[in-house]
Amino acid sequence: ALVPQAVAQALGLRPDGARPLTDVLADYLRPRCVLLVLDNCEHLVDSCAQLAEWLLHACPELRILASSRESLNIAGEACFVVPSMATPDPRRLPPLKSLNEVEAVRLFVERASAIQPTFLLNEQNAPAVARICQQLDGIPLALELAAARVRVLTPEQIAARLDDRFHLLTSGSRTALPRQQTLRALIDWSYDLLSEPERTLFRRMSIFAGGCTLDAAETVCAGGDISADDVLELLTSLTDKSLVFVEEAAGEANFQRLETIRQYALEKFLETGEVEAVRDRHLDFFVALAEQAEPELTGPAQQMWTARLEREQENIRAALRWAEARDPLAGVRIVSALRWFWDAHEHYVDACDWLARVVEREEIGLPPRARARALSVLAFLSIARYDIAHTEALANEADRACRKVDDTRGLALSLLTQGITANIQGERTASETLLLDSLDMYRALCDRAGQVDVLLGLGANVIGHRDFIRARGYLEAALALCRELGHLAGIAQCLQGLGSLALRHGDLMLAEQWLNQSTAALRVITAQDISSSSELLGELAYWQGNYTEARARFQESLRLSEELGHQLTATWATIRLGYVEMQQGNIQAARAVFRQSMVELRKRNVPVGVVFAVEGMAALAEIEGQPERAAQLLAWADTMRSEIDDPRPPVEQDAVNRMVTRLANSLGERSFAEAQATSRAMTAEEAIRLALLHAVADNSTMDAFALD
Repeated sequence: ALVPQAVAQALGLRPDGARPLTDVLADYLRPRCVLLVLDNCEHLVDSCAQLAEWLLHACPELRILASSRESLNIAGEACFVVPSMATPDPRRLPPLKSLNEVEAVRLFVERASAIQPTFLLNEQNAPAVARICQQLDGIPLALELAAARVRVLTPEQIAARLDDRFHLLTSGSRTALPRQQTLRALIDWSYDLLSEPERTLFRRMSIFAGGCTLDAAETVCAGGDISADDVLELLTSLTDKSLVFVEEAAGEANFQRLETIRQYALEKFLETGEVEAVRDRHLDFFVALAEQAEPELTGPAQQMWTARLEREQENIRAALRWAEARDPLAGVRIVSALRWFWDAHEHYVDACDWLARVVEREEIGLPPRARARALSVLAFLSIARYDIAHTEALANEADRACRKVDDTRGLALSLLTQGITANIQGERTASETLLLDSLDMYRALCDRAGQVDVLLGLGANVIGHRDFIRARGYLEAALALCRELGHLAGIAQCLQGLGSLALRHGDLMLAEQWLNQSTAALRVITAQDISSSSELLGELAYWQGNYTEARARFQESLRLSEELGHQLTATWATIRLGYVEMQQGNIQAARAVFRQSMVELRKRNVPVGVVFAVEGMAALAEIEGQPERAAQLLAWADTMRSEIDDPRPPVEQDAVNRMVTRLANSLGERSFAEAQATSRAMTAEEAIRLALLHAVADNSTMDAFALD
């Protein structure tokens, strides 16, 4: 009765005691062309639906606009979902003018300016304003309440306090409805209208940090008065009430919530006595998911599973946080199962940090077998950080631990890591021995994906030897296995290895063909790392004399590898950018790159990298009119390359030969020989000190260390 009375009052109609009020309304509206607005129907949705259906049937010219947090669900209803305001990405801010045109930002700035007339969006506060808009999900009331705080807080302070948004965002307009005066009251209004089973599911779903699939919700949220069969119906109801929304991904519904709604639900959830049980089910679900994904990550369904795991990253992080305190063994199972995924994505940093904590804390008490496996995975993932001494120590410890518990798979991975670190340090014979031992173990385990990893390592090792025939054999064997498996990322890595091989052999045309195929294949796989391919394509462009293209490729590689935390690739991209700077006449920039690289790589015990940076300083010395120093540095580099068995690729050696000829002509044969003789016995530290001594004689841009 309340709804018809409210409509009658708005229309100025009085009840007729002889007839139902709905008939009075129908008689009045029937001859008229009218738009009737029913606002905030959710608290009386059944009454609103009944009245709307009756009036629409009785009044052909009537149109009704209803606002509600759920549809009226009547015939002829057309639903329009009002989305939150558009928000910016704080990680990729547009120019200030464009940022000010984003809906959420514009509302925040307007309300903040009304509260504090001196407030302006500027370069300093723009990142904080963007974070506020994103963290508040573009909810207008939340933005208005946040803007009201500029009277006493800066945008930076507001953004920093949004983890406790329900205490921060209060004190709305005194003339507003009570439910619109605080953020908590706004959501309380919707929560109070839910049935008890809906409230239970609403609370339990807060355990999911990044949304969830239906099977996840059924597994994790069922329990007590809610069965797994009830979950779909309850999810549908929460979706209808605008407390959950659905996004489709790879043909599967993914149930999401605004972060503000999730935080409210989490507060309610933490007040219950079921937190541990639900978190345990959440952890169990993601252990099972990770172990289901493991074989798929090196098979034909790789792309689908990679995308699925990307979407689940926040949930996996949450599961690992709970596992660290509750069940570390379960966490080790997750990280171990997802080794291939971690290795190719930026999330490997999370995995490394988590594993490091659980293996270092004795009070956790990992079982010996789990600790051995954790060490082997940690050592392998640490390679990308390029702290070679630390990685080597971890791999050695993992080797011992795996042998103690007879973990063949963990030992095979440890030997692979030891082989890779030995190769990086120029110990190529030892590297090959370790890698062959690892290969034998993976073959005994019938683990073709593991064999691929080792064959790629062997290919890289013998490319360093310049044994191109054997290198091609290893890489083609790996490629054949990848094709058997349908291992798309592995195929791309093999093509990349073949491209590197062709590049080192001096076949630039074939190198370009392989590398372009590799990059195209990697781009197909969601979020797959293409930084190494970009670095090699930059190297190719450099030797083709296209320095502009080379710079673009190296910069792309550097950006991607830094985003992923792959220090190994970032280091090589940086050094090669130094060579580009030199060729384009930016001598000071080139020197800064080589100086930093020499010192850093010496600390990391990467002699191959130190030598390459010293060779860059030798080329600079020649450009700067210091042929004696150039000859000394080049002679030391030759000696070191011989010691670590790292001959230059033909394309680089040709350039060095031309440089040697120029230096000999400049100094004279005798002086050139004397300069070289004095430096061959220098230590790495002495060579670096010599390289750091510079006195620019002129600013010529001689084409040193490049193709004629």
